[in-house]
Amino acid sequence: MTEVGPVAYDALRRFLVREVAIELGPDRQYLVSSRLRTLAVRRGCASVDDLIFSLQSGRRGDLAQSVIDAMVTNETFFFRDRAVFDALLTSVLPQLFEKRRGESIRIWSAASASGQEAFSLAMLVLDRLPNLAKRLSILATDVSIEMVERVRKGWFSQLEVSRGLPPNYRRMFFEASGDGFQLRSDVHSLVRSEVLNLIRPWPNIGPFDLVFLRNVLIYFPQQYKREVVAQLERKLLPGSVVLLGTGETMLGLSERFETLRLPQAQLHRLLP
Repeated sequence: MTEVGPVAYDALRRFLVREVAIELGPDRQYLVSSRLRTLAVRRGCASVDDLIFSLQSGRRGDLAQSVIDAMVTNETFFFRDRAVFDALLTSVLPQLFEKRRGESIRIWSAASASGQEAFSLAMLVLDRLPNLAKRLSILATDVSIEMVERVRKGWFSQLEVSRGLPPNYRRMFFEASGDGFQLRSDVHSLVRSEVLNLIRPWPNIGPFDLVFLRNVLIYFPQQYKREVVAQLERKLLPGSVVLLGTGETMLGLSERFETLRLPQAQLHRLLP
């Protein structure tokens, strides 16, 4: 199949911004071709261009979701930015558990991809704060149905468990399964997974004590960044903590957060 043409590429760019707030640059045709070529063949399209033009049809069925699943960035690995998890363990989680004494601690991993972020936190608590694990509730959401199903299965390949996962955690929390590894039920049961599009009205979720929103807003146009943060504020309790990615900031998006600069990480806490 030939590379995506300029008309189809512009149509896809408009579709992705409108549907999931992903803003492709002007010269990413190769990326589009590589991610959509297999889907085009599976759908019986003569080219990726034909697949994209089918999105404009009123009879597209589940095609829109399939294109979204193929185009969203799902790069993740266990304990990504380990310093962040160290800060959670030494400072944030103990304070939250103490502040919400006797209550559940509700955590949201937004744009969770295949779930390594959420499961990393679950493993960390089970290992280092085991007496508090029964008070932990983690919601993992993603716009991709395919990724949500992966979280629900809790199965990871040999390559995935080799990226960021401490060897002792693989022994403690995984069992060999086929050519990969299956999470143990005590870890898997702490995480619930749902489909959620961050730029649409959010369902009745929360309120949350801690939210991972890392490496998400960086892909969004400014308008959508502000809308997401405005919705987020309504899903937090006073004193709740939000984690953004390295280089991401609340500056220009909200004045209701204070920045906490810890030795290992930078966090954002909702003001009373």
